Amino acid sequence: MSAIDDIELECQIEDSEDDMEGSIPEDPFGGSCGTRIAYSRALPSASIIADTQIDPTEYYYNLGSLGNQPIQSSTFLIDNQYEDDIYEFGTSGTRNINLSLNNISVGDDADLYLYRDDGDGEFKDSDQLVASSLYSGNRDDAINYQGIAGTYFARVNYYSSEGDDRIDYHLDLSADITGSPSSTLAAEKDFGSSLYGNAATVETGYISEFNTSDTYGVSVIEGQAIEIALSGLTSDADLRVIQDINNNNIVDPGEVYLTSTNVGSGSENISLDQGGDYFVEVYQFSGSTNYTLEFDPGDSSTTVGLDPPSTIAVNQVDLTEYYYDLGFLGDQPIERSNDLINNQYEDDIYEFDISETRNLNLSLNSINTGDDADLYLYQDDGDGEFNDGDQIVASSAQLYNSDDAINYQGIAGTYFARVHYYISEEDNRIDYNLDLS
Repeated sequence: MSAIDDIELECQIEDSEDDMEGSIPEDPFGGSCGTRIAYSRALPSASIIADTQIDPTEYYYNLGSLGNQPIQSSTFLIDNQYEDDIYEFGTSGTRNINLSLNNISVGDDADLYLYRDDGDGEFKDSDQLVASSLYSGNRDDAINYQGIAGTYFARVNYYSSEGDDRIDYHLDLSADITGSPSSTLAAEKDFGSSLYGNAATVETGYISEFNTSDTYGVSVIEGQAIEIALSGLTSDADLRVIQDINNNNIVDPGEVYLTSTNVGSGSENISLDQGGDYFVEVYQFSGSTNYTLEFDPGDSSTTVGLDPPSTIAVNQVDLTEYYYDLGFLGDQPIERSNDLINNQYEDDIYEFDISETRNLNLSLNSINTGDDADLYLYQDDGDGEFNDGDQIVASSAQLYNSDDAINYQGIAGTYFARVHYYISEEDNRIDYNLDLS
């Protein structure tokens, strides 16, 4: 029932001794059987939905007008029965529509979509899909979209379940004023405490009216500060840290822990040293901009400018092995097989040159099952060494052992491809293949 057409409900007649033949089931919400709208449920904007009855009337919810007071829903999906929950809501003006799909049951995967109504007030094929979030597994999904006044539909879709064909989830919705952060929380990438023992971790992203906020989860060890820096801005984006004290994925009063809101495109910086679990949010104040977000635990070794060996020796545990000079890169692909080891060799750096503008194609593949490595591409700052002054121009951070790919058009010069250890479920070693052309 993944297609929108399949969401249409028909009357369902229960066979029992008390039912008259051909009788029409009673609609508990006062409508008549035969249309979805008759089953819609009108809820006040601050109410909590907690409907977990297996009933065909339960999958369509009319939330009324959505504002900055979040609405929370706690319910479930069932394979081949109730694979889509549709939440209808309206906005009275241009607003940042913030949706957080969280607390997905372990081993399950649900996805999140946002549609704009075509004007008839019904959810169907002609409604425009304006945003989606499709993270794999039970990772949080989030949509942060700036929408004009009108009617919208949020759709939570059953994707897969490893257990009982049932997916439990929470959905939080708000419509905040433009230029403000989100009232809902979703850890789109959750680092936990993995930032410690590594060099500075760098994330890149893009903030615009189509994605007004990005949120990261971090865990801080008491007394071991993490320095957070937001840079590379061309418009005004801001930075804040939230501690969700009651774990409801809503930003409640008193839960904003630290903020950095410099005017214009200047950098934002926060030092986080109080132990605990936090959300770090990058959000739009005005305009659209790429950004670089750096998490620096301050106590880790860094990968900088080692003298590159003249030949590549694969899988040797040696300090010279993590830095490779490939020379000039052309249309003849270079293939490398190598490994990473937790807390020892967590980054492999591949230096190469191109003599003119070229399409740089990098493929990180054959990552062993249960492991996760990520791929980054940097442009040299002119000194021929891999260091903090180099510019990150592209990245790929797919979840677990999914292939990562970068396809970037670069001008003549020196570049560095970085393969980074993220997580291993077994022996703290990640084997991989890297192809470059």
